[in-house]
Amino acid sequence: MNVDFHGDIEQPADPKGQRVDISFQWSKDNEKIETYSTEIKFGMFSERVTTRDLEQINAAVDGQNLTKLHHVELISFSKPPGDRQGLIELAAKRVKKLTKLLKVRGVNVPIQLTYIMLEPNEQETERKVVIKFFNKNE
Repeated sequence: MNVDFHGDIEQPADPKGQRVDISFQWSKDNEKIETYSTEIKFGMFSERVTTRDLEQINAAVDGQNLTKLHHVELISFSKPPGDRQGLIELAAKRVKKLTKLLKVRGVNVPIQLTYIMLEPNEQETERKVVIKFFNKNE
């Protein structure tokens, strides 16, 4: 199970200002799964991966034992301004680029893709892709 908390005491007490995202990951024989997370930030209408981003991705992959890796999850955040359909397509392009980079680096496990379209008034302002690595415990 993975739990992410969004918001703080200064934000309104409603689903847009305060929320908890809970995701359940099932595996064979009820294996326990650990997670490691990193995020790549993008400009407003950019899908460009910089040298610094590439170094960050390489460091994240280098920090993993690829033989113990269970799966990877990429979560792409997008937010107006911009055409909603265009923002969705841009979010998809970002994760597809990062998926290719992970595969080139030897990540040969399932990669789950999630897209989150933020509302204009939400506090989360970054256009980013969060990369989460899930490892099998032995």
